[in-house]
Amino acid sequence: MNEGFSNYTISDCIADGRKFKSKSKWLEYSKDLVSHCIKQGWFGECCTALNFKSKYSKIDCINDAKKYETLKAWREGSAKYYNFSKRHGYFEECKSHFITSPFIKDWDKEKCILESKNYYSTTELANKRYALYKRALKLNCIDDCRKVMTGYVPSRSLSTEIDCINEAKEFETLKAWRDTPRSLYSLAWQNKWLEKCCSHFPKTFSKWTALECKADASKYKNRSEWNKKSSTIYRVALNNKWLDFCFP
Repeated sequence: MNEGFSNYTISDCIADGRKFKSKSKWLEYSKDLVSHCIKQGWFGECCTALNFKSKYSKIDCINDAKKYETLKAWREGSAKYYNFSKRHGYFEECKSHFITSPFIKDWDKEKCILESKNYYSTTELANKRYALYKRALKLNCIDDCRKVMTGYVPSRSLSTEIDCINEAKEFETLKAWRDTPRSLYSLAWQNKWLEKCCSHFPKTFSKWTALECKADASKYKNRSEWNKKSSTIYRVALNNKWLDFCFP
C-alpha cells in the first residue's frame, strides 16, 4: 500500500470518497486508500457518511454473530457476515459478544428455560440468540421455554372439556362467559361441550325445547337476524338441528 496514506484520517477518506458516485467506483479507483480505510476500521463509517449503499448494516452483523457460541463457529457458519464485518470495521463490536458468551452447548433444560424469560417469543430468540434456540430444540424443551417468554399466550385450542367446564364456573351467566374476550366458550360450542359446561347456569340451553326455540325465532325476520340478536337460542337450534323446524 502507498505509504503516503498512513497519515490519512477518516475525514481524508470521506473527502476522497466524495469524488465517486458509488462504493464500487471508490473501490475501483482508490483501492490503496480504501485498503487503508479498511485496515483502520473506518470503512463502514465512511460508507454511511457518503450514503453508499451496503448489503448489511452493523446491527445486521452483530445480530448474526449472536447466533453463534464462538468466533470460529461464526466464521464457519456465516462467512458472509464475518467477512463483511471485518471489511467495514464492525468486527470488534461483533467479536465482543463471544468474549462473555457462556458455552450454551453445555446448558441443561433448566438453564435454557431460565434464559428464555428474557425474550418475547421463539422467533425473537431464534433471531437474537440462535445458539440458545438450537440448544432448546436439541433438549426438546422449546415448548417449556416458550411458556416463560414475555409474549406467551396459552393456546386455547389445546384446552380440554374439563378446562371449559372449570372456566364456565367462574361466570354467573352464559352471556357473561360468551362475551368475555378469549374465553373458552367458542371451543366448548365447537366441540359440543356446552351442555356440561352450562349445567350450573339458570335456564341453560339444555332446557330449551324445539318449540321454545321456534317461539323465540318467530320474533325475527330471518335466521341472520335471529343469530345476531339471540345467538344463544340460535346456537341451541343449530346444535340440535332444529333450524329448519324453527325457520321452515
